Amino acid sequence: MIDWLTLKIDVHRVPREVIEKCHERAGTIMHLMPDGEIKWRRVARESIRSDSHQMVIECTTHFVMHGSPARVGGDNNVFGSGDIVDCAQRMIRFAAKTLGVILPMDLSQWRVSRVDVTHNYALASAQEVAQALSVLRQSEGGRFQVRTNAETIYWGSGSSIRRMKAYAKGPHLLRQFKRNEAHANFDEIEMSQRLLRLELSLMGQFWRERSQKPWFEYTESDLDALHNEYFGQVIGSVEIAEMQDLRQAFRDAAVRLRESSPPATAKTFSEASADRAYMIWALIKAVGLRQAEDTTPRSTWFRSKKIMMEAGLSWSDLHAGQVLPFRRKAIVLGAPVRSWDELRSVA
Repeated sequence: MIDWLTLKIDVHRVPREVIEKCHERAGTIMHLMPDGEIKWRRVARESIRSDSHQMVIECTTHFVMHGSPARVGGDNNVFGSGDIVDCAQRMIRFAAKTLGVILPMDLSQWRVSRVDVTHNYALASAQEVAQALSVLRQSEGGRFQVRTNAETIYWGSGSSIRRMKAYAKGPHLLRQFKRNEAHANFDEIEMSQRLLRLELSLMGQFWRERSQKPWFEYTESDLDALHNEYFGQVIGSVEIAEMQDLRQAFRDAAVRLRESSPPATAKTFSEASADRAYMIWALIKAVGLRQAEDTTPRSTWFRSKKIMMEAGLSWSDLHAGQVLPFRRKAIVLGAPVRSWDELRSVA
């Protein structure tokens, strides 16, 4: 689902009455010097709100909307649409109706600077969600530096390209309900306690420099694939129970890397290199990730790490020195629950 969307359009592309209405409703913020000179002035942000949802609008050089599409016309943002076109159109219509103006519906005139792609994973209990979060706190690695704040884990929180976070949805929904920011019944609040929420934020630089096509041409499957790609690096992607299975998984991973690599590097991914990766994995289990890295030649370390990741291990596994049991039994990336009915069915 898409849980947040920031849309912007140049003010010259919207009717003049839109700008006037925004200025009229939002008011102006000014910086006054001691002698009374106005150093600068700008239009304040306006928060347009109904009983169950909120959107923030800015109007300066661009008309900008920030908000959760799931809460536009919905009771809460636990589940919602993954169709970016539907979400954008819903937000534009809501803003136009609330302001009493006409806004362009041609999405090619709009840009996005943030899209949050969110998946909910149903675990057995609130205790299992807490256990999963506890393990994920160990998943710092490479460019995915982890930061924790209360109940939430962040990866790349300052990135202008992509940011990730994981948290328990149940307590979050309960807080929203108590603040009258969301509507939910007792059954939904209780069921939500079993949800582990993984959120990928695709930021402005991603859409400017890394997007493969216009934002409005991304399908739900495209966005899901990006979500799985990024979270796969901190959670992993396969289920492995026996160490012998892991040795074979490393050899299979080396074959895949050999087939997909340029000729100059393909030969380095041999069966022998897979077995060395397995030995380094054993070393990690014995002495820890950092010491294993320090005692391994640099080229061997990076080749072995690539084989481990290709085999499905994650930074969480490497830091813990084991294939994490909560991932084996509970979290299969690409298979989130997408509705209350699905959540009930896995109770």
